[in-house]
Amino acid sequence: MIIADTSVLSAFAIIQRIDLLKKILGRIYIPKAVFLEILDSKDERLIKEVKRYIDEKFISILRPEPIKEMEEFKERNRLGPGESEAILIAKHEKGVILLDDKRAREVAKHEKVECYGTLALLRICYEKRVVEKEELKSVLDNVIEKGNLYVTPKLYDWVLR
Repeated sequence: MIIADTSVLSAFAIIQRIDLLKKILGRIYIPKAVFLEILDSKDERLIKEVKRYIDEKFISILRPEPIKEMEEFKERNRLGPGESEAILIAKHEKGVILLDDKRAREVAKHEKVECYGTLALLRICYEKRVVEKEELKSVLDNVIEKGNLYVTPKLYDWVLR
């Protein structure tokens, strides 16, 4: 089971490239809190793109059973509701999580949850020949520009190598 947080989903949605995730992942799940964060963004392009892939059944919204430790987990780790739900669901389901936030990634690793960020997913798209190098560079530049993703020169080169 692959659980996506708002950050990764938004990065691909804002540039209208969720299709890349669909090609490499098959299906993803988002906690209800992540969907609510997307709606709260009030970014019509983002909302429309995510809803499109929900309608296509690539993205499924999880309405998890209340997890007792959710509030305590969220407060202890100083994470938002979307990140907290995503990490705990991935942990309970022995799934993989997609997220970019550094603090959330550290928490996920501490909880022994395998995680991938936007850059790793772009690299996988290239390795699986979903995109050629020229398109990869274009998508990466677009994500950095429109998705407000900070990428060090070293990471930028890693994605494109």
